[in-house]
Amino acid sequence: TIDQVSSHEYDNRFTPNESTILNLGISQSTYWVKLNLLYPSSYPNADPRTQWLLEVGRSNLDIAELFIPEEDGVYTIVSSDLRSKYEEKDVVHVNSVFPITTLLDQEMLLYIKIKNDTSIYLPVMLWTPRGFLEKVLREEFVYGLFLGAMVILLTYNLFIYISVRDVGYLYYVFYLGSITVAEVLESGHGMIHVSQTFGYLGRENILPILSVSAISTMLFAKNFMSTKEDYPRLDSVLNFLAVVSFMSAVLFFISDYHVVALWNRIYFTVFMSLFLWIIGYCWSQGNQNAKFLFFAWICNVIGLTVFTGVTSKVIPATAITLSALPLGILAEAILLSFALSNRIKNERAAALLADYDEMDSLFRYESLFNNAREGMYKMSLSGDII
Repeated sequence: TIDQVSSHEYDNRFTPNESTILNLGISQSTYWVKLNLLYPSSYPNADPRTQWLLEVGRSNLDIAELFIPEEDGVYTIVSSDLRSKYEEKDVVHVNSVFPITTLLDQEMLLYIKIKNDTSIYLPVMLWTPRGFLEKVLREEFVYGLFLGAMVILLTYNLFIYISVRDVGYLYYVFYLGSITVAEVLESGHGMIHVSQTFGYLGRENILPILSVSAISTMLFAKNFMSTKEDYPRLDSVLNFLAVVSFMSAVLFFISDYHVVALWNRIYFTVFMSLFLWIIGYCWSQGNQNAKFLFFAWICNVIGLTVFTGVTSKVIPATAITLSALPLGILAEAILLSFALSNRIKNERAAALLADYDEMDSLFRYESLFNNAREGMYKMSLSGDII
């Protein structure tokens, strides 16, 4: 409780934070953050009252409460978390943002109570209203660019599937759709608009959606590299991985979230490495489609590895490491789109070459027949002149 953590006996239980972004990994614990805020009267501070916005930069926290001290040890409690709808918050944003008013020469000790069932990393920033507005504009532009590009790629490839009826495009569309939804849930950006239409979808649903993404990836790879015809043993391995991915999705609905999260971290580490080896082997055997898939998957592997490292507290949470996943996904999606276009071009070139060879063979046969010195004829086995 606030009475406990604000007492002197709890002073030694607070650990100083030296990192820009506090990374707590996946935990079922409740955390308290203590902030000492001073607004000195020295230059350039002159306004007797100043408005600020305190942002806890993790989207859609289960519990995020700010305790502001008043007189006689009483605290005003302000919440900005999933217990309230977006439009009910003081500041409508996917992150927890708290308005604060400071007086000149005032010093206050703030406490923030945090709890989240999924990964917790906490960049805590104090903004002026203007600074926060500029930050939101930059942020929304970047995420809008990412989501817009993914939706355009999805729509474009869906129309191609309807036109050419190549099932590989359908698998690719399912992959784009599932991985885009997973990134929206993870970053939180776009959830305000989505929730107004479809209702709120919790971040914990990332796990079964990632399993759907893995299944779509393997079905796409099987079709794209023709493993059933050319590499039947590897095709069996991909089928087995698809079954395990399906069981991982089922496990989410019958087991504890933290158990499923641990299993998914282990499984996806093995899956990404094995899948990359399979693609590399097919490429080494002369499969040109595997070459494109290899470079595309490398982008995704890097992004997912960095993201897994952050949630496991192996890699520090920074602006760059937190951006690795969406950048890797976007790069992979673009490369796979080019790869599909290149495959259609190669198939059309092969068909034209086959037509050319057939016409050339017919022309040479006709020329031989027409220019022979001796009479030529074809006769059936029964003796009929054809």
